[in-house]
Amino acid sequence: MTWAELERKLMRESKCRHTGERAGHAEWTNLETGKKFTMGRHSSQEVPKGTLHSILKMAGLK
Repeated sequence: MTWAELERKLMRESKCRHTGERAGHAEWTNLETGKKFTMGRHSSQEVPKGTLHSILKMAGLK
């Protein structure tokens, strides 16, 4: 999964919203838990497997 695909998945399937920028990365907030996490802006690159699982867990999708 690429970073762009992950961003689309978060917007469609989770209760997360893009809340700003931080050090060149997109900052997202899970509206249910209040947890914040950042995602890279490398649209066409593949997301490393461990990073993908961590982001999906924070987003409440795993």
